[in-house]
Amino acid sequence: AGADSAGKSMWSVQCGMSIACGDDIFGLFNGTEGFEFQQGRVVYACAEDQGPVLHHRLFNMAERLREVVPDEAPAVVDAVVENFDVVDLYGSGITIEPRPAEWWTSNWWLLAQMAKDARLVIIDTLIRFAGGRSENDNVEMAAMMGAVEMAVKATGSSFLLLHHVG
Repeated sequence: AGADSAGKSMWSVQCGMSIACGDDIFGLFNGTEGFEFQQGRVVYACAEDQGPVLHHRLFNMAERLREVVPDEAPAVVDAVVENFDVVDLYGSGITIEPRPAEWWTSNWWLLAQMAKDARLVIIDTLIRFAGGRSENDNVEMAAMMGAVEMAVKATGSSFLLLHHVG
């Protein structure tokens, strides 16, 4: 959670890319004792930015890697291309649905199926998936979090929900 433009998306994409290649390529976890990266598939579901913005962001990160670690960059970029799935949901109207009538055919559950067995699913940002629900209403948010918990259980994946705060 953080204010607008605090770097939530950048940090989460860097974390996801690190998991996708199995190494802390951006130094996000320097000094963290006992933490080991395990390579795995990452799904970045973004309803916050349009496709060209996402493409530009990832391209710039790859270019930076080529500058900082030129010898390692090709293998890292290959691993990210293989294991880091970007799902552009800008303007899709997707909502985290707490078990609607056709729950496995709603957009949220289709995304959950696509994320099956990913090590990490990044939801950017929670408000874009809220479907007009009030973030200040505990009942509405509890229902939404219940749907996220069902998706975690159904997919075996960890979910990271990015959230704006004032």
